[in-house]
Amino acid sequence: MKFWTKKQLIMETVKQFDLPPEAYPRYRFTCQHVQRLNRKSHKLIKKCGISNDSPPEFGNVIVNVFCRKDENLLELQHIHFKELDKDKVIETHMSMKRFKKKVFTNMKEGFKTPIIFVASSNAYSKSREIPEFFGRLVILINDNPTSQKDYSKAGDAHIWVSTKESFAEDASDMLEMYVLGHVKERTELLYVMSNACNNRDYFNKLNKFNMSGAKTPVTPIKMTKTFYGEDAAMSSSFDRQVSMDVRGFLTVTPDEHLQLVDDLRQSILDLHGEILCMYARSNVHESEKPKSRNIGTKVDHCKV
Repeated sequence: MKFWTKKQLIMETVKQFDLPPEAYPRYRFTCQHVQRLNRKSHKLIKKCGISNDSPPEFGNVIVNVFCRKDENLLELQHIHFKELDKDKVIETHMSMKRFKKKVFTNMKEGFKTPIIFVASSNAYSKSREIPEFFGRLVILINDNPTSQKDYSKAGDAHIWVSTKESFAEDASDMLEMYVLGHVKERTELLYVMSNACNNRDYFNKLNKFNMSGAKTPVTPIKMTKTFYGEDAAMSSSFDRQVSMDVRGFLTVTPDEHLQLVDDLRQSILDLHGEILCMYARSNVHESEKPKSRNIGTKVDHCKV
């Protein structure tokens, strides 16, 4: 995504809504369970001798609606999924200039506050460049109430086309996807660990995980930058192809790590299955779900 030129930025005003989690019950419910699963996975991965950062928590939802001065794209009644007392919502109106100068610099998308950027599909189209400051959660409003839902990705940004009538429902699904995204990478790691005994290239897979496993940057788990490193060069000193990067994030020796993974394999499988069940109950698109497996498969332990 790139910044548009001054002539291309035709939207001039911003309506910002700061809403509590209860405005989107599915988001609030998912936050509670994802935070619990993140804590469990964090502890389990640490027990296996892998260094990883503490999981994030989540808070309010911010919706930024961009429109022309004479345009009424969305009002509060279209924003929230569940009816709220107005005193629980902070609504702010500002010019684009003021937004970019005073707000944008302090509102980079963080862990606790998901930010949805809303605009008219007539002004911004998926086939054109979306301004970089729109962030990673974008909903374009189509004037046609009969138009079907449209989902796409541009880099690490999710761009959905919705309508005024269906915005609250779509925003709810997008927020659910956003929160589940924060446990997705740990889920992929648990999957790799669950197959450690049966895969000779296990350490090689760990080393490549940042490139092949972290497919969705909407999952900003800090450990991905320090966990796997940037140098993919393999060391020949280990017969299991243990790279220097892998040794950097292991808190034990490779052999000790494999033994811990084997000892805790049932716990790894159970937690991976629990997270998959959470995804199965969600409205998240199949392309955003982690790799599945046969949860009923018998666990066969192996020796390191």
